[in-house]
Amino acid sequence: MALDEREKQAARRMRLGGLGYKAIAARLAVSRDQIRAYVTRTGIEPTAKADPDGRWCRWCGIKLSQRADGKKPSFCCSEHRRAFWHTHPEAGTRKAFYEFTCANCDMPFQAYGNAGRKYCCHACYIRHRFGTKGGSR
Repeated sequence: MALDEREKQAARRMRLGGLGYKAIAARLAVSRDQIRAYVTRTGIEPTAKADPDGRWCRWCGIKLSQRADGKKPSFCCSEHRRAFWHTHPEAGTRKAFYEFTCANCDMPFQAYGNAGRKYCCHACYIRHRFGTKGGSR
């Protein structure tokens, strides 16, 4: 998959800021080889020394400063944060998976983000709660 125009501009800014291929690829959620090919093809050379603690926007590649509350930012604004996660849902680490047994059919199932789930599906909820198969009694 080729880099789009936004990713090319962000890679250019980061490379001119002194970042390496692997660091740029990690921040933009693309492969290192795509970044390396683009940078070598266009002849971009780093002009600044790399800042190891530097933060860059993961969407547009602009250098970010430390927030007042001490947190390290990943995006320059909310629009860029939403756009990045909309186009890269696989880049997040999903840790909130829970294992359950259905209260109706006793089948094991897995749910994400809801630690209090009881039923594997809506049909099992209806059967267990009302004693029907979804229709009238």
